[in-house]
Amino acid sequence: MNPNIENALLNIYKESIKNPPRTLVGHINNENGITNDYRGRAIYEFFQNAIDRAEKRIWIHLDKALRLLTIANDGVGFSIERGTSKLSDLESLCSINTSSKNQNESIGNKGVGFKSCWEYTQKVSVCSIYEGECWGFELLNPLTIDEIKTNIGTDIIEGWKTNEEYRSVFQDNQNKIPSFYFPLPIEDATSCFKGLSGAITVIQFQNIKDDKLVELELKLQEFSQHHIFFRCPYLQGVPLHKKTEQKLIRLYPRFRKSRK
Repeated sequence: MNPNIENALLNIYKESIKNPPRTLVGHINNENGITNDYRGRAIYEFFQNAIDRAEKRIWIHLDKALRLLTIANDGVGFSIERGTSKLSDLESLCSINTSSKNQNESIGNKGVGFKSCWEYTQKVSVCSIYEGECWGFELLNPLTIDEIKTNIGTDIIEGWKTNEEYRSVFQDNQNKIPSFYFPLPIEDATSCFKGLSGAITVIQFQNIKDDKLVELELKLQEFSQHHIFFRCPYLQGVPLHKKTEQKLIRLYPRFRKSRK
């Protein structure tokens, strides 16, 4: 993995472990609250994020056999380096109520819509291209101490293990940690881009909950049948694809540019 990517992930870990126990509890409760508040909005939220980045194309694939939802775009890659006046995409995603978006240049800017994914899955992967290299990470919800030990190691959380206040927080919350504290690196991110020629950023809901598959499929169908109004001067129409076991259905959502 590119050293810059490794350092960016490590910086997220270091910032996460600085949070005092009270903040940790607040982030756990806040994430749960956001997930509930955004229930039923995942398709809209992730399509909105894709539009903010896309140059010409957006992919939305639902593979029921694999229980996998893929949302991708061909725009600017997922950033790891902070700009002069905003957070990087990685920093924004690995936080609460922050965003790397410019209010005047994007549809969404609150940085919380991503958490809507947890209604449907417990694992989300984010893969992109940085300096010609495919890279990516996974977010888990619930993210537990055991997952960190397995995927990252114990050194990073040594201070938590020896502090009674932190141990009390983990005990009260079934060893759960906010999903965005420790993005887990993906060893081979190239597989995320399979069948998505031209895609730059790929987000996947993995192992979608059985009771949510049909609901998600219906929401995709409903989404494709409505007029959607976005201030989006560079896109006139975006083909969506709903992938099933039998065939690939092309869905064209009807959306128009809104007038200023």
